[in-house]
Amino acid sequence: AVLQPDVMLALGGLGIFGSGVAYIIFYYLIQKAGAQFTSMVTYLVPVTAILWGYALLDEAIHWNLLFGLICILGGVFFAGRPEKKAKPQNVALSEQS
Repeated sequence: AVLQPDVMLALGGLGIFGSGVAYIIFYYLIQKAGAQFTSMVTYLVPVTAILWGYALLDEAIHWNLLFGLICILGGVFFAGRPEKKAKPQNVALSEQS
């Protein structure tokens, strides 16, 4: 099979922009925001897939997709909140004889 020039351009574009730029941004986020936050970014892939499908492929967005979107974004929100530090408890030590 002979590869057409437009297919080669599409493959190159996917390789450079789809993978290369994402790779650079991923490691930039690890450096700036930490590994925990960066790992949560992967949960946003379904969200962007829904939006791109709607914008580029005229896919319909139904209530179940919106419900899933809310669940995903809620999980990312709750997982990304800073931890509350436990208040030190004053424990009275009694002397035992």
